[in-house]
Amino acid sequence: AEDLGDAGRMASLSPAWILQFAAPLFIFLMLYGSIAGEREAGTFRQVAAGGVRTQSFLTGKLAGAAASLGLVIVPALVIALITATRGTQAVLPDATLRTTGLALAYLVFLIATGALAIGVSALYSEKRGALLTLAAIWAASFVLIPRLAADAALTAYPEPPTSQLEEDLKTASNAYYKDTAYREAEDKRIFAEYGVDNVEDLPIDYGAFTLQSSEEHAHPLFEAVYARLDELHDRQEGILSAASAVSPALALNALSAGLSGTDRIHQNAFLDGAEAHRRKIIKQLNEDLMYNAGEAGYGYAAGEELWRSIEDFSYDPPSFLSLWSRYAQSAFTLLIFLIAALAFSGWSVARAQKRIAS
Repeated sequence: AEDLGDAGRMASLSPAWILQFAAPLFIFLMLYGSIAGEREAGTFRQVAAGGVRTQSFLTGKLAGAAASLGLVIVPALVIALITATRGTQAVLPDATLRTTGLALAYLVFLIATGALAIGVSALYSEKRGALLTLAAIWAASFVLIPRLAADAALTAYPEPPTSQLEEDLKTASNAYYKDTAYREAEDKRIFAEYGVDNVEDLPIDYGAFTLQSSEEHAHPLFEAVYARLDELHDRQEGILSAASAVSPALALNALSAGLSGTDRIHQNAFLDGAEAHRRKIIKQLNEDLMYNAGEAGYGYAAGEELWRSIEDFSYDPPSFLSLWSRYAQSAFTLLIFLIAALAFSGWSVARAQKRIAS
C-alpha cells in the first residue's frame, strides 16, 4: 500500500471511485456547454422567448444528463459490483437499509453535481469559459482539496513512529513482570482461594496461572495504547470533515464508507470482536493448562476435545442506525450541497434568461 503511490490510489476502479471521482468529471464534460453552447449558437434566445419556465428548463437538462450518464456509468458499475462481490458473502444484517442509503447519497451527490455544472454553464456566453471554470472546480474540489486536507490532518496530528508504537505495545506486554504489587496481590488471591501458603501447595499449575494473570494485566494497557491512536485518528478525520464544507466529495466518501461498512469505525468494531474472541481462547487454553497439566507442566499436550470445544469466531457487525450520529454531519453536508447547487443553477439560468430577453 505504501508503494502504491497517489496515482494508484486515485485510479482504484472501484464503484466508489467511479461515482466519486470519474462521474463528476464526466458530468462536467457533458454539461459545460448545456447553456453556454446554446447561448453561443444563438438557440438559447429562442428557448427563452418561448416562455419556458426556469424550473422546467433545468429539470429537462438534468433529465437528459441523467440518461446520458446512465449509459456510461451503469454498465461500469454493474461490472465493478459483480467483480467486487464474487466469492464473498454478505455479513451486514441491515444490507437493505445500507444499500438504500448508498443509492440516496450518490443520487443526491450526482444531481447536485449536474445542477452545479448547468449553473456554471449558464454564467457564460461561450463554452470555453464554462469548461475552464468547471475544470478548475473539479481539480480543486475532487483532487486538490482532499489531498491538502489529508496532508493538513497528518501535519496537525502526525502518526506516531512505528517504532514508538511497537515499544508501547512491548511495554504493555511486559508490564506484569515489572508490577510487583500486582503480582503479590494476585498470589495472595490465589493462595486464599485454595487455602495454601506457597506455590508448591497449589493444586493448579502456577505457570499457567501467571500466564493468564499477565494477559489480564495487559488488557487495559493495550486498550490505552490503541485508544490514544484512535483519538488521533478521530482528530485527523475532524479536519477532513471540516474540509468537506468546500469539497462535498469528502463528505460523500465518509458516508459511503460508513454505509458500506468499510471505514475505521466498522474496522474497530470488527477488531474489538476479534480481540474479545482471542482473549476467550487464550483464557480457555491457559485454564486447561492450569487445571490439567499436573506433573507434565509445560510439557502437557491437550487432547482433541479441547480444540473441538473452542468456538468458531462469530462477528455481528453494528447496525448503521446505531452509528448514525457519526455520519449525520456528512449527510447534512451533502444535503446542503444539493440545495445550494439547485438554488445556484436556478438563479443562474433565470439570470441568463433575463439577459437574453432584455
